Order: sequence, then C-alpha cells, then structure tokens
Amino acid sequence: MASARSLYDGLTTSDVPHLRTNYLGKGRGRANRVKNTTNSGDTADEKGATDKQENERISPAAVVENSTDSASKAESNILDLLKKMCATNADGIKSLKPEDESIIVEKVLENISTGEDLQNLVSDIYDWTLLDPALTSCVASLCATLAKFEKDGVIFRSTILSHIRDGLESRDIWKGDQPMRWLAFVCLLCDLFAMMKTAANGFLNVLIEPVYSCLQQLVTDKNGSEKQIEYATLKLKQLGQILQGSDPAKMEILMDSLRNRFLGTGVTANSRVHLLETIELCAGGWAFDDSTTSAYVQLHQDTMKGN
Repeated sequence: MASARSLYDGLTTSDVPHLRTNYLGKGRGRANRVKNTTNSGDTADEKGATDKQENERISPAAVVENSTDSASKAESNILDLLKKMCATNADGIKSLKPEDESIIVEKVLENISTGEDLQNLVSDIYDWTLLDPALTSCVASLCATLAKFEKDGVIFRSTILSHIRDGLESRDIWKGDQPMRWLAFVCLLCDLFAMMKTAANGFLNVLIEPVYSCLQQLVTDKNGSEKQIEYATLKLKQLGQILQGSDPAKMEILMDSLRNRFLGTGVTANSRVHLLETIELCAGGWAFDDSTTSAYVQLHQDTMKGN
C-alpha cells in the first residue's frame, strides 16, 4: 500500500504557471457602495435609523455571506454543467465533447476566484465521480486540462492528488461498505495516471505503485462483482503497455493473479472472457491482429446472449 505522502514525492508546483489569470476575480467579493439619501430635513432619529440600515447592508459579515453564497452557487453551476454534458457512449462509458470541456473550463476561469472556491469545486467533482465508474474517464480528462490552474497558491493537480491520497487510506473501508465507490476510485486513479501529466509531459510515476496495488486488489477479491473484473481488465487493456514498461515485475505478478482468477471458481463466463482476453493481450505485446480482435468481439457477444 502506498504511504500517505508518497503521492507527493517528486511533485513540484513552483514551476506551474497560472492559467489565464486575467479572467479571474472580476467583481467578486465586493459590496456595492450605497448612496446616502438622507437630506438635511431628516430628523435625528430618522437619520440614525437610516445609518443603521446602511451599516447592516455593507457590514463585513454581509459581504462574506454574499460572497460565500455566490461562490457556492458558481461551484454548483459548474458541476451541474459537467453532469449535463457527460454523454453516454455505446459501451456505457461517459465522455465529454472537446467543445463542452472548453465551455466548462471557461466557467471555471470566470467563476473560481479564491483558493477555497477551487478546493470546494475539486471536492464536489471528486465526490460526484465516485458515484459511478463510468464517469471517471471524462472527469480525468477535465482534470488533466485544469491541472495547472491555480488560485491563492491552491493548484488543481495537487488538490485532486490530495483526494487520491486520502482515498488510498480509505480503500479497505470502501471495499466492504461502499464497493461501487471503491471501484470508481480505482478507475479514477487509473484514468488520472493515463491523462494527467507532469510539467515535462511525462506520466506521474508516483501513481504507478498505487495503480498496480489497486488493480491487484480488484482482481484478487473473491467477493468482488463481475463489474469489478470488467473494469479492472478494461483499465489494464488501456494502461497495460505503459505499466509493464514502468515495472515489468509487478505486471508479471498481476498477470499471475489474472490467470489464477480465470482458473478459479466462482467466476462468471463473461468475467472469464474478460480475463482471458487481457491475459492474451499482454502475451501479445498489448496488441491484437484483426482476426483475434474480431474473435473476441464475437466471443463477448455470444457470452452476453448466453446470459
């Protein structure tokens, strides 16, 4: 299991540029100045009452409350927009169109004006993503686009990685009590590793060990669902070549686990097809020829019909 701090080893943020900061902070957190409409004919009591009303309207507490409400509304609107734009593909995986992602990014640039706003937005997106593993690829793509976005020293990439660190510490609890959240977390971890790059456009090597560890747990969980095997093998098909190049020994251990699960009991026919396909894909250098691809497509279809 990765240590709590290992995710931050090797990550530097001092060289991360601001992302279009000229669009940030326009008109946020400022109260309108109220004109004094009291004339010389007002009585002292009337003037005192007016002054009290004026002070209440522009008091610091009122400004903070209004600013907080505005920020909260902005975060909710951005999340609602993300939910609306995530479309489901034929395979059930949800995705964002490039133009839709650009609209969401623009909303973030215009409305997230403080570090606290950014932390709250990342938390909202993270919690929503863990409701469904089908969401993780589109969210990871958005996270990669916003990785360098910074406000008040808070950086998007560091903030989402902080949530990943906390998730690694909670995974044993989730496995028993919230299996869907656990599965979605592993998928998000894999997709962030695939899409979120370093400043030098390399992979975040600090995520390699957690990815291997979580996939290993999914594959070897005898109480796990068919959906766990389906998503674990899907992520391996996508990331296998990268992971094997990074740590071949760990990949061999993981493939042994897939073989044992394939040969073991309590595995559905559909899960066996996914496991066998992934094992053969690894043996073939993570590439199939056209005939093998067609054969597995047909095998998946036949298995689904049999169910």
